[in-house]
Amino acid sequence: MVGGVVATPADVAQKGLDAAQTIAASLKNQELVAKIKGFQGDPYFWRGDFRSARPLYKSAELEAAHSTDLFALPHGKGVVVLFGLGTILGFSC
Repeated sequence: MVGGVVATPADVAQKGLDAAQTIAASLKNQELVAKIKGFQGDPYFWRGDFRSARPLYKSAELEAAHSTDLFALPHGKGVVVLFGLGTILGFSC
C-alpha cells in the first residue's frame, strides 16, 4: 500500500526493475542495464503507449551498442525497426 492506495503488480514490478537498474549501473554492467531498460519499456509498448516506450527502448539500444553481449542488441534493434515500420505505415510513435 502506497499512500493509502494499493500497489498494482505492475507498480511492484517497476519498483523491482528500478532497484535492479540501480544495482546494474553501480556494477557498470551495460548488458544488464540495456536489458532492464528494455524490460521497463515493454509494459508501455504492450499497452500501446509508444511515446513512453520509445525513449526506454532507444536508451536500451544505446547501452547495448556498447556491450559485448551479442544478445543484448537484437531486442533494441527490433523495437527500433518496429517504430520505423510504424512511422512508414502512418502510426504515430
